Order: sequence, then structure tokens, then C-alpha cells
Amino acid sequence: MHFKFLYIFFLTMLTLGLFTSCSGKLDHKTIHDGVVVDLPEGKMKLKVCRNDIIRVMISPADTFSTRESLMVVKDAWPETAFNTEVKDGKLLLHTQKITASVDLTTAQLIFYDKQGNEILAEREGGGRQIDPLKINGEETFSIRQQWKSEEDEFIHGLGHHQNGEFNLNGVDIDLWQENWNVVVPFFASSKGYGILWDNYSHSKWGFPVTPRYIDPLQLYDAEGQAGGLTGHYFDGAGFDELKTTRRDSIINFDFKTFGPQADNSFTTDPDWKSQPLNDEIDPSRYSVRWEGQVKSLHEGV
Repeated sequence: MHFKFLYIFFLTMLTLGLFTSCSGKLDHKTIHDGVVVDLPEGKMKLKVCRNDIIRVMISPADTFSTRESLMVVKDAWPETAFNTEVKDGKLLLHTQKITASVDLTTAQLIFYDKQGNEILAEREGGGRQIDPLKINGEETFSIRQQWKSEEDEFIHGLGHHQNGEFNLNGVDIDLWQENWNVVVPFFASSKGYGILWDNYSHSKWGFPVTPRYIDPLQLYDAEGQAGGLTGHYFDGAGFDELKTTRRDSIINFDFKTFGPQADNSFTTDPDWKSQPLNDEIDPSRYSVRWEGQVKSLHEGV
């Protein structure tokens, strides 16, 4: 596939600052390798790396990080000709192959090809969100980035994941490195663009919500006791022969060998052994039925 451009997005993490609402036109200036735009939440820099590569840096402070990237090996780019103009309330940065547009009222970022066709656009009114966050006592930020995507757009990449999905458009993926999942924060689109997210943090693709499990104290087993549901484990896929019954406080198991086990995870411990619940249950054909009640946190729900 021939890509019209490779878009590198890098969000700088610096000191906390007060965010203000946008009023009037955003100030901007042209520099030797691109443009810098004053945002309500800090500054944005569009750096021209090549005719088909624009690097976007956003900082919640007045300066940009100079920390060396662990992901982008190339540290110098050849000087590339470009020009800028303001037209219809938008700052336009033109190279020979692409145009980057920044709305000087809303700060929405859009990319166009040489013919003026829209390649990639932030969502209007909510494409970019930066929230202060404290992790292990360190002041940092939580970042959310949203782009428009058409239903017929095919998106590929993000590494190797055990989800059986070829087209990632509309798919939810937890970008967390594991032995059987390889995270590469780069993807390519059938629309002819690619994005590299220069970021090493635990991230999410798609619907950015972490599952919250029901508190065990809201669960009641078959006997009415709080703390979990009663799990009945059968040999056979059709609940054929009951072999084991126990209380499960959280139903969130990793079925790697057989069923919920005392230790059911890959490990570097040389003494680790699989511990199935019952040796009489065929790990290729079994079923589980949970019995009990769930207490709602809200009346009428």
C-alpha cells in the first residue's frame, strides 16, 4: 500500500497548568521547521519532517519536551520547503504533498492530500482531551485523542493481538504488552495515511473505558450469603455431569488450560503447574452455571 503520508503524534508531558476556554482567534507563528499554535491547554507544534510526514507535538506548558524518543530512531530530518497562510479562519501549512489545517477558533486539526481531499480529521468539539493525573505521587496527564473514521475505512496494525480481528475499525483493544500480545502503537488506514503514537504508556484503542467488576459484597450465592455467586462446574458442554461446586467472588477468568484455576497465568516460575478444579472434567468440553443474586447499587435499576 502506498501511503500519502505518515503522521507522527507526540504528546509532551510537562508541568501542570491551568486550562482556559478558547475565545477569539488563536495566536500562531511560523518557525524554521513548521508552525506553533497557542492552544487553550498549552501549545501545539506542527513540525515538517518530510513532504509526506508531519510531526504533531502538544504540550500543556509553554515549552516542548527535548527528551529523546525511545520509539523514533531518526533524530534529524532534511530541510523541507513549506509555506503557510491563513484562509477562512484556518492556519494552513502546505508541503508538496499534504496540507495541515488548524482551525484558529476551535483548534481542530485536519489533513488534506495534494488534490485537497480530506485524509484525516479530528472530531469536532472533542477530538483532544488532556486531564491532570497523579500516578505514584508523580504529576502527569491522561490523554484522549479522537479522529473521524468512515464505516468503510479499513485500519490495520497496532501490533499482534489475540482477537482474530483483521480490520480494527470499531474494535476495542487494550494496548498492554503481554507474552501473547505485542503492542506497536502504529496503524495504517485504507485511506492512505498512517499514525505513529509516540507513547509508551498503557493505552486503549476504541472505547476507552476500563471494566469495573461488581463488588463481591453485592453478590449473593445460592444460599443467600454475600460475597459471591455459586458456580456449578460440569463435565460436558451441555451441563451433563456436575463435578465441582464453589463460590466465585469475581467471574473474570483466564481460560488458558482449563477453567478458573488457583493459578491460571503464564509465569517465569519453573515450579508453576496447572491446577484444574477437577481432574474428571474434560478441558475441551465443559460448562459452568452460576447461581445467586446481584444487588443493585441504585434503587429501581
